[in-house]
Amino acid sequence: MQSIEEKSVSISQQKAAGIALAAKRGELDPSELTGAAKQMYKMSEKDLEDFAKTKHKGLPMKKESYDVKTAKSKMGKIDVKSFDDLDAAKAHLEKMKKKGHKGIISKGGKPVNEGNAAYKKVFDAAMKKFKINSIADLKTDELKKKFFNYVDANYKAKDEEAGGMTMTGKKQTPVKIEK
Repeated sequence: MQSIEEKSVSISQQKAAGIALAAKRGELDPSELTGAAKQMYKMSEKDLEDFAKTKHKGLPMKKESYDVKTAKSKMGKIDVKSFDDLDAAKAHLEKMKKKGHKGIISKGGKPVNEGNAAYKKVFDAAMKKFKINSIADLKTDELKKKFFNYVDANYKAKDEEAGGMTMTGKKQTPVKIEK
């Protein structure tokens, strides 16, 4: 039988494995363990060694996951499942919607909005066009209004009609921004 070497997926997991391993070897009191280290203490010493010896370079501090919260109705039981990637989370949410559930995908406690990337692209292009590095560079309310009218004219959200204003305040059709 071949041994499989496991690696930690985050710095936090690697540290928890090191603490659990120390407790397993009698260097720490197991009753003092908390959180992930307490759960990992149940693992074999060999597995804990594999996780604990993972190098930190390239690892995130904490592994991000996508949580899908669903409920049949507002008064119904809320179900939360975690997924490692956005596509799996979307697939689960679609399956639940077909069953009549409502739901939301979140990452790090914040809702995931698919339109954010497209809006950011338009927003960044507008900043370049207006030759600014931040909104604070727009010194007057009039310039801010022109800027956001321009962004609104060039970003089309789902189920939204296109059209808006240019930098000069004239009616404009959306400008295509290359992907």
